[in-house]
Amino acid sequence: MRLAFFSLVALLTACSSGPTAAPAELDMALKTARDNALYNAKLWRSATPAYANYDIMARGDSSQTSTCPQGDGWATIELVSLSGSPKMTLKCSTWSAGKGCIDEAHFKASPDAMNDKMCQSTSMVPYPLPTIAQ
Repeated sequence: MRLAFFSLVALLTACSSGPTAAPAELDMALKTARDNALYNAKLWRSATPAYANYDIMARGDSSQTSTCPQGDGWATIELVSLSGSPKMTLKCSTWSAGKGCIDEAHFKASPDAMNDKMCQSTSMVPYPLPTIAQ
C-alpha cells in the first residue's frame, strides 16, 4: 500500500512538472508578460474612445512563479480616470495580440475565466513568452 502511494506521488510529480525559471528568467518572463499586457491595453484603449484619457495601471499575471513562468496568460489592467469616473478593469493577454484585452465582466463569462489564476501548460500559454511586436 505504501509503495503504491509513493508510486502515485512520483507519477503525479513527473506529470505536473513544467518549465522552471531561475530568478533572472522569471524576472524576464514577468517583464515580458507586463509589457505585452500593456501593449494590448493601449490598443484596447485607443479603440475605445470613452477611455482615451484614462491612465493605465498594470498588475501583471499573478499566477507567474518560478515553477510556472508562463502563468495563466492573463494580466489584470485597470483604466483609471483622474476626474473620478468609474475605473474599467480589463484582462489582457500576456502573450497574444490576437487575444488582446477583454473587459472583466465579459472575461468572467468566457471559457478563459475557468483557468484564471491557475498555471497553464505550455501547450496553452507558450514559454518563453513571445514579445508582441511593439
